[in-house]
Parts: sequence; structure tokens; C-alpha cells
Amino acid sequence: ERAFQPRRRRHEYQVRVTTAKPRVLQGESNQATIDSRYFFGEPVANAKVKYTVHQSPHLWWGEDEDTDSSSADDADSNSDVDTSGDEEAEQTGRLNADGKLVVSLPTRFVEKQHFDKDYVIEAGVTDAAGREITGRYRFLATYGSYRIHVEPTSYVVQKGQTASLQIT
Repeated sequence: ERAFQPRRRRHEYQVRVTTAKPRVLQGESNQATIDSRYFFGEPVANAKVKYTVHQSPHLWWGEDEDTDSSSADDADSNSDVDTSGDEEAEQTGRLNADGKLVVSLPTRFVEKQHFDKDYVIEAGVTDAAGREITGRYRFLATYGSYRIHVEPTSYVVQKGQTASLQIT
């Protein structure tokens, strides 16, 4: 006797989320594009979209300077983008005939919070058959227009010696 096992459906389309800028100053807005296409190339036209925006403090440890945001090439591995953090907004919309929706994402500047923030947009696209596929993207909202990184060249210094630092 065989047990019934439902057949697993493969995803028939993908959702890619990108922003106009990988980095903005806090208080500025960023434009996000939600783009959904079937794997055979046609757009997922006029599909419903529900998107949320989360923000959390950005942690610079163990990270290269130029890898502080997700890139469009990373959109297929969007499970790596962390969606934890405070929810800033939840909105709905509809893709156009080209399978795209462009939204404006404001960022908040809080004078007493002197740190950079990650903003993550997560978009769920539901096609005419009721299947929902999700895409995510992260961008950085910085407190200031530049960043200074200071690192010691040696972590051990004897008393009375001058410590050497590398500034980038």
C-alpha cells in the first residue's frame, strides 16, 4: 500500500527587488523596483503585490566596505537577506503590464540615533493562479555622508609604546 504524497510544484516565476541606490543618507527616499517574470520570459502582468519594509541597525563587523548591500545579482539568493528589525511600512500594489511596480521608500533620520541602518524591502507577488513568490532586497541608510574605519595594526602594544592605527 502506498501513501499519498502531494506533488511538489516548482516555482514558475521569480520576484526580483532592486533599488535605485545601494546607499542613501537617512531622511532621503530610495526608489525600489519590484519585477516579476515567468521563467519563460513573460512578465507576471497585473499581479497583486504586498510589500513590507523593515529597518534595523547596520553592523559593520566582518564585512567588506563594498558589500554592504544586496546586489541585483544576489536577488536569486534572497534568503540571505535578514528581514528582522522594526517594520516601517506594509503596502499593497499591482504590477503593471510589464510585470513591474516602482515604489518610493522613505528613510527616517533620528537625531539621537548615531548609527547606520539597514532597510529591507520584502515583496510578495501573487499571480492569477494564487501562487505567491517573495523577493527581498537590502539597502543602507547612513547617518553621515562618509565613514571612517580605524583598526590597529597590532593588537598587542607594550606599556609606553605608541600604538599604530590604520585609517580607511
